[in-house]
Amino acid sequence: MTLFHSKRVSRWNSIARKRNVKRTATALLLAALITPAVYAEDKLFWTLAVGTQVATIYDLQSTRSVFRRCPSCYEANPIMRPFAPSPPAAFGAALSLSGVSVYGSYQLKKRGIRWWWVPLAAPIAAHTAAGLSNRRIR
Repeated sequence: MTLFHSKRVSRWNSIARKRNVKRTATALLLAALITPAVYAEDKLFWTLAVGTQVATIYDLQSTRSVFRRCPSCYEANPIMRPFAPSPPAAFGAALSLSGVSVYGSYQLKKRGIRWWWVPLAAPIAAHTAAGLSNRRIR
């Protein structure tokens, strides 16, 4: 019984990993399709905007996988802690905050502020670091 159970769990984990890879590949494909369609001066903006959303999704997916692997683990981010138990709430809150960052960056770019890219680059770095940290938790 234990051997069968471990094979089934191993198979399920393999399927879950494939789904995560497919989701990430889909997001990157959308980024690649959207980027050439915009004007040359906006390519960097849209690349960073899509990168922010992809990094956010990566962080959320890795957090969800930690909760499946480690029942005693908890969300350390006080802003996301109330939303962590519910995947739809977590995705809604995180992507909304990420969208606000994109909008703020767009407004800075429109006004000609030189550092308009920082509100987009900072979440990419933070979410990627958090996602990589989550992957190390067993």
